[in-house]
Amino acid sequence: MLLVRNPWDAIDSYFNMTLTNSHTKSLHQSVYEDYSDFFFEMALNEIETWSTFYRGYIKTAKTRGISLLLVRYEDLVSDTCKEMAQVMNFISPGVFHSERISNKIEEKVNAPERSSYRPRGTHRIGKSFKRYPHVLRERMHKNAGPLLSRLGYNIENMESTPFAWERDLQMKYVKEDTSVSFYVNIGPEIRKSDKFGRALTSWRKSRTNDDRNPFKLVDD
Repeated sequence: MLLVRNPWDAIDSYFNMTLTNSHTKSLHQSVYEDYSDFFFEMALNEIETWSTFYRGYIKTAKTRGISLLLVRYEDLVSDTCKEMAQVMNFISPGVFHSERISNKIEEKVNAPERSSYRPRGTHRIGKSFKRYPHVLRERMHKNAGPLLSRLGYNIENMESTPFAWERDLQMKYVKEDTSVSFYVNIGPEIRKSDKFGRALTSWRKSRTNDDRNPFKLVDD
């Protein structure tokens, strides 16, 4: 199973996470303005990382005949019950079609939240698209256009109807030999440069007096 999220929201979320050193705080608009060149450069780097990552898994599954179910974060948010039923049926085909199982999924999905974790902002799909100026959108799309279109994340979708995803995106490359597998997280990292990876912590600290004067937040 391969979980994917649209890069427009994912990259902006990463920007917020690294500059606030948290998963819940949001940067003030003034930070985007003060560091617009940095955000521009980071977005171009990250769309390449995003594209390389997903293309690599899809290609590996296809060439090695490995069953692959692609699940979009956006679908999980908009129709959680349906997506989880699909995941369960992918794991054990034909086993989870009963009404009892469907009711259990719905019960879990609609249960009161018990987690202390609260993600920043709202779950609105494409909420960060406005952060990217036109020229940046075009350059990012030039880099990852085919994959963006295949997944429903192209510029046209994000500008008009970001909820109008094509539903049948699962890709299954099946071989009779179910023992086919491959290793992950081995070999060199996919980033060509670590500037926007782990080194971002040092970059943040260099501009915030070692985090003693953090970047301005939305609620500041």
